[in-house]
Amino acid sequence: MSPELKRFDGVLRRGGIQGVDDLVERWVRRSRQFRAATLPWTTQYQLGGGDFRTWRVRHGEGQFQIDGVPGEGRLRFLWDDWGERVLGEGTFEALAAKARELVRRGGPFGGPMQQGEPHWIDSGPLSRCARKRGEIRIDRTTPGVVTAIRVCPDGRFTFQLLTLDEPDLVELMSKLRKGDPVSLAIGGGRIPWCFADCAPIIGYVHAPLTSCYSSPVRARGSP
Repeated sequence: MSPELKRFDGVLRRGGIQGVDDLVERWVRRSRQFRAATLPWTTQYQLGGGDFRTWRVRHGEGQFQIDGVPGEGRLRFLWDDWGERVLGEGTFEALAAKARELVRRGGPFGGPMQQGEPHWIDSGPLSRCARKRGEIRIDRTTPGVVTAIRVCPDGRFTFQLLTLDEPDLVELMSKLRKGDPVSLAIGGGRIPWCFADCAPIIGYVHAPLTSCYSSPVRARGSP
């Protein structure tokens, strides 16, 4: 094991993960879980007759909901006790396919659309707030590493490594909004990374012949 990988392994163990192999297994389990997920929709017809109905299915921190008729509806995701985000309009088949694709990529992403002053939710070492353009996360789950991440509704993300001091949130949010999403340059083009809610892995990208993963722990430990 290289010195760099040993440092990475040590940081992981201090955070309760039993080294690099354990981290890989955690990611494999999580990715298999969301890629194999199914969405068994239930249907509720509105009172008063007509063809208008609501389709719902639970997933993760909330539920997908489609309101409309089979040929025209609106897809939303409703986070429990947090809010909702409209994800698109179209036929039931197209919206159900969109929800399924979001789930298989690890979503939904971006949190609910919220107006006014940012409202932060603290859950242990993770602080979150959601805005129109997506979700801001400040993640302190890995010892010695503080990561600020902006997650867009389509799964793209930007991030910054912070000092251990409390950040200026207004300045931080401005920098994250202005930053370009993380992408992989390959074959003369760029492939956007997708957010991965599997700390300390924060993103992944599928590239020809392989997949790549991003961790702020490795970034900070790199020469």
